[in-house]
Amino acid sequence: MLDQEITNHLEYAVSSDPKNLDIVKLAVKFYLEKNDLLKAESILGNFGCNNKSDLIFFLKSQIALKRKEYKKASEYIATCIGLNPSIEYLSIAYQIELHNGDKNKLFEYLNLLVEKDSKDGWHYYELARLLDAEYDYQRIFYLIETSISLLHYNEKPIILKYEILQENRLDLQGTPFYKTQDNILRELNQIVKLDPKNHMLGYYVAQVNYKNKNFDNSILILEKKSINNEDFLLLGKCFMEKKNYLKAIKFFNKIKLPRNEMFLINKFKGICALHLKKYSDARKYLLCAYDLYDVEQEKNKRLYDFHIKNNEFKKAKNVLISKIKIRNFMSDICMMLHQFRDVPDDKDYLEKALNVNNQNSNALYEMGLFHKKTCTQEALTYFLKCVQYDWTNNKAHHQLSLLYKEHGQIKNYIKHKKISEQLD
Repeated sequence: MLDQEITNHLEYAVSSDPKNLDIVKLAVKFYLEKNDLLKAESILGNFGCNNKSDLIFFLKSQIALKRKEYKKASEYIATCIGLNPSIEYLSIAYQIELHNGDKNKLFEYLNLLVEKDSKDGWHYYELARLLDAEYDYQRIFYLIETSISLLHYNEKPIILKYEILQENRLDLQGTPFYKTQDNILRELNQIVKLDPKNHMLGYYVAQVNYKNKNFDNSILILEKKSINNEDFLLLGKCFMEKKNYLKAIKFFNKIKLPRNEMFLINKFKGICALHLKKYSDARKYLLCAYDLYDVEQEKNKRLYDFHIKNNEFKKAKNVLISKIKIRNFMSDICMMLHQFRDVPDDKDYLEKALNVNNQNSNALYEMGLFHKKTCTQEALTYFLKCVQYDWTNNKAHHQLSLLYKEHGQIKNYIKHKKISEQLD
């Protein structure tokens, strides 16, 4: 009822004075909020195509943005800023370019925001994120430290600072900004002690400790404040590393996600159940993970395509790395399921393990054993591939020594026998 009254008043005001810029602005913004883009365009059109004011270009950019016509929106807002580079317009321009993906314009608008709105720490933070640490590290650390100060030690610029310090440690050697990994860990653990209620910061520091195998520190940080799926997952992984599989499963069981997002969780639970000799549970969890592999990789494909489309190449690279990890996980899952085969000669899961990852040395070894019964030459090929990808697999070297002895290749027999004994 109230919306209808506002609509009636606006339509009356616009029809009474269609050249009044303030009324046009109010009406267009109202219809934009209602997603009535045709009405917003109509009012703007009636106002006059020849009007070249900054506000008109701003409103046109908003309509284009609503239509997801990001290139048009970018062109309109650039013209608007050329007429009036106000903080309001620059802030909107920055948001548009996040969609449009023109990094040069992003850089230009953020530089202007830092210059014109120098008390807002978020502008410094966003500009620091945009710059390349390999070439602009001095400016980046100036921007981050300024952001930390202006934002009263908000966790986001603090996390960004330590992400850059870790990711660019080799490039920063010999500069005043270089820190050893031990120094980084020491500083982060101290920071989290000073701000123990900051969940985002605590989780980040727990992650850094986990990656550096400081599992007790991760657990200490998270156990007191674990509230969401990410916390439970990291705690479960920490307890897995400590071989406390009962506790690991306890935290994995706390994770609440849709079934189609449980690939990794089921994989971890299956591994824990195997270690606990709960084979029925292990098979159940691993089969669930097996069924979700294609869903997981399709999700990664969509995410990769999205980042490529938006020129986010670093994020796209990380998705590719994730896809490879998931592929290797799936190959390992197939190997674990191979243990539960009902028929000794069933090699379905073994073949799947190699189809997913043809460099899985364990699968190559098992396939060698399978073929040894019927075709020693085929077995020899698999054992050779196994040591090609994992030279330290002493069992494969042992099998090679036996097969070479059988074929009368004494030199190769002695070679692999010696390697097997050295690795044993």
